[in-house]
Amino acid sequence: MRWRFGLAIVAAIALVIGLLFWRWPRPDPATGTAAVAPDVGHAVEEVAGEQAAPVAEAPAAAAPLPFALARSERDPESGNGRLEGFVVSRGSGHGIAGAELTFLHQAATHSVTSQRDGRFRFDPPEPGGYEVVEVVADGFLPFAPQWGQSPLQFVARSGVRIRDVVVHLTPTVEYRGTVIDPQERPVAGAAVQVRIGRPRDDALAEVFPPTTSDAEGRFRIAAPDGALVEASHPDFTPGRARIDFAAQVSHRVVVKLRPAADAGAASGFIAGRVLLGDRPLEGALVTAYYVDKVGLTGPDLSLALSAISDQGGRFVVDHLDPGRHYVEATYPGLFPAAAPNVATGTGDLVLRLATGASLTGTVTDAGDAAPVAAFTVLWAPEFGSLRSGPERAQAVFDGDGRYEVRGLAAGPYSVRVAARGFATSPRRSVTVQAMADQPAVADFALERGSRVFGQVVDERSRQPIAGARVTVEDRPSAEASVQPTGTSTLTGADGRFELRGLATGPQSLLAAASGHHGRLFSGLRVGAGDEIGPLTIELAPLDEGEEPQLELTGIGAQLALRDGVFVIARVLAGGGAEEAGLVPGDRIVAIEGRPAGEFQFIEAIETIRGPENSSVALTVQKAAGNATVEIRVYRRRIRS
Repeated sequence: MRWRFGLAIVAAIALVIGLLFWRWPRPDPATGTAAVAPDVGHAVEEVAGEQAAPVAEAPAAAAPLPFALARSERDPESGNGRLEGFVVSRGSGHGIAGAELTFLHQAATHSVTSQRDGRFRFDPPEPGGYEVVEVVADGFLPFAPQWGQSPLQFVARSGVRIRDVVVHLTPTVEYRGTVIDPQERPVAGAAVQVRIGRPRDDALAEVFPPTTSDAEGRFRIAAPDGALVEASHPDFTPGRARIDFAAQVSHRVVVKLRPAADAGAASGFIAGRVLLGDRPLEGALVTAYYVDKVGLTGPDLSLALSAISDQGGRFVVDHLDPGRHYVEATYPGLFPAAAPNVATGTGDLVLRLATGASLTGTVTDAGDAAPVAAFTVLWAPEFGSLRSGPERAQAVFDGDGRYEVRGLAAGPYSVRVAARGFATSPRRSVTVQAMADQPAVADFALERGSRVFGQVVDERSRQPIAGARVTVEDRPSAEASVQPTGTSTLTGADGRFELRGLATGPQSLLAAASGHHGRLFSGLRVGAGDEIGPLTIELAPLDEGEEPQLELTGIGAQLALRDGVFVIARVLAGGGAEEAGLVPGDRIVAIEGRPAGEFQFIEAIETIRGPENSSVALTVQKAAGNATVEIRVYRRRIRS
């Protein structure tokens, strides 16, 4: 079975700190047991929102299989090159049998299927560049980016064999839901579908088939984390609910319909043309991101929707929430075109792409200078007082450790590299020149990184928790989905865990287990080659009828990043920010004496976080009167 639908990499237009979209325990098709998937969506606000009912206790999964680091070697029998590795479940770390991987090369596709243990081998018909355009398996969400725009590349080189690459798929999750009317009464006969913002394609229904609510308003539907579930009925305005932290914990979702008379209930569209110079461009991906502050369903429930330009360069992005959108057109090897604040109903938008420059380099092991054969390059434009904009990512399988990022505009970029088993490299500032024939060069030597180890226990009984997921997450704002950049593991029967490859600097561990609240364990300060531990991470058990929540240690403020300055958007009752007299609208202009504009976004988050009852020095420009004051804010353990 093949799917032909696009995946828009949603850029963060407005960034805020910390809501963590956990994948909590659910049955894993690779093992038949429950597991917590190893990846965690990147942080977008410091405190989680409303939570749902607890998930039932499930049997713990066994620890994932250990995999060797990907490596390349000269092998005369490899002919045009060879790629070997495993397709594994993010839920358990175990191999997936029968996964189909499809490679695209010069308009031709080539597919291979994984064996019983998840092992696969691809022998390309000729050397050159290949895109991994699909990875699909029964019971798992497919990896299927926009055709021809995959963020996962394989470079086949004659006589070079790449071994032990690991490709991740996420188990499909079924949610039990209810559709209710504005008076919270169940609604029968409502049409329910998953909305994930990809260009419309008939095959999408094969992955996430729509359904209808029964006489009691109930339904069951499969959906990926972060997606929207939309319900519609002739007597009401459609409603939506997001598959957020609460839904992932409970496997339940409630969709509330809106009154039929709601203003602005009708969906909108944006149409126009995509050009390369003055010529129409076919096959460009056009994505509209909702940017209005208040809309039909609110920003968190608004869709980023996409369309593909036709032979005449024409496109129509429809079913949009009425309001203003940021619209972007992308095409491989070209510099994107974008238009801010485009109102729905616009029918003549012109997006003009341009030939871009490129960035190249090599990635090696700092220990022995050998090429790193599997890695992810992450880059973002640098501008103004904000050091780095939203990141994009490209994962690479190359026996020589080489990469090329095309379609960049001239200017400065922040670039870094992540690879399984290695510490993520420090960011480097690289200037790309306008001349397409003179690429910028950035080489990276990756360190093996540090080790952290410890045990996860029940806070009340002090008993070890088996099958808990522990993650140190790099949290890029864009990521090749089958190549997570974070480090993750499951605890064993004794609750013990070990993580390797941590980068230097402040870090947090995220832990989750069935029947417990989640925990963000902050305050780790990692140096080069450190051995950190043993740590004890305590998870609070759920009481009967209690809603599962996420515990974290911080100042108790929701922050937004505006013009390179962190602005307090919300203050949590009982947190350190409230104790210190901080209020919404206050601007954090320095952290521990260092100007806010010098911080990368995640670096600032980790610096503000820290051990419970410790403190952080902030320089704050008050919203009232603009006075600048030095404030010491204490970190408290918060459950939200």
